[in-house]
Amino acid sequence: KYSLFLYELCLDYSGLGKTGWLTIGEIRYFMGLDDNEYSQFKFLNQHIIQKAVIEINEKSDLTIEPQFKCLGRR
Repeated sequence: KYSLFLYELCLDYSGLGKTGWLTIGEIRYFMGLDDNEYSQFKFLNQHIIQKAVIEINEKSDLTIEPQFKCLGRR
């Protein structure tokens, strides 16, 4: 289900080349995660984002590469 969201998001922006920046809150909301699920970014990235990226790159015509932007020390 997480891969499908990410795939559809990237498909909508495929002509532009970039999807733009999403906040952690937006990612959690769109993927249907509660605040207590994967509360640390490293776990969210490892278990949700990276697995979805691998699945999309293997099974679809899109090739995506996530980029992360840190705000301050957070």
